[in-house]
Amino acid sequence: MGDSIIMIPVMCDPEMADWLAEYGITLPKLHADSRYPSLAEMRAFFQRFPEYTVSEMINDKVCDLYIQGREAYQYTPIWFSDFKGDEHEPLDIHFHKGNYELVLWIVHQIVAWCGPMIVFTGSVGVPMLISHDMTFDQSLIDRFYALE
Repeated sequence: MGDSIIMIPVMCDPEMADWLAEYGITLPKLHADSRYPSLAEMRAFFQRFPEYTVSEMINDKVCDLYIQGREAYQYTPIWFSDFKGDEHEPLDIHFHKGNYELVLWIVHQIVAWCGPMIVFTGSVGVPMLISHDMTFDQSLIDRFYALE
């Protein structure tokens, strides 16, 4: 907890493949680029999990969700970039200084409908691929912590 986690969609792009190859990551074969989730998708997702409380701060320039689990440490703010009022438009999101395990679980769920994602902390910048065929377990969490 303490550093932002950046999430970016996997692109069918040689530059992204080259960048990830520097870290020993091979991109999965994609039929299309992955994408960011929309606000509507994130709302619908969290409605399926009543153990999480979702607070929103939305106006004409800002769209933030604040996720809180049953335990005090289970939280993360989610910042949507460039929100223009369309809750169905996919938007760049960042997880700001939340609980890493919760963030990784959320990303693992997002990849089911948006495709594989690359995550890394804002300070270290070492990427990790998360795809839906991966098992969300302690070893995935440990691999992320080992990047720091």
